Amino acid sequence: MRNIVCAAMLASILGLIGCQKEFEALPDTSCPELLTHTRALMGEGVRDKTDEELLGVCKSSSPKQRGCIKAATVASDIMKCSLVR
Repeated sequence: MRNIVCAAMLASILGLIGCQKEFEALPDTSCPELLTHTRALMGEGVRDKTDEELLGVCKSSSPKQRGCIKAATVASDIMKCSLVR
């Protein structure tokens, strides 16, 4: 029984790893466009952040994290982008 449970867990983990979405790698020159997109999606959630602060975060992000932000369709998608490597 324990072997069956372990095999099922392993299969589900491998399935999740295989289903990870790949994002386009974007250069830091795309940050002004991403800033506009982020503000549109997050609305009041980033009202207290300056453009310089958000641009700094964008430029320090990885290229794939920037691609994740570009692909985001709701604010919660942006929050998940910090997990992208």
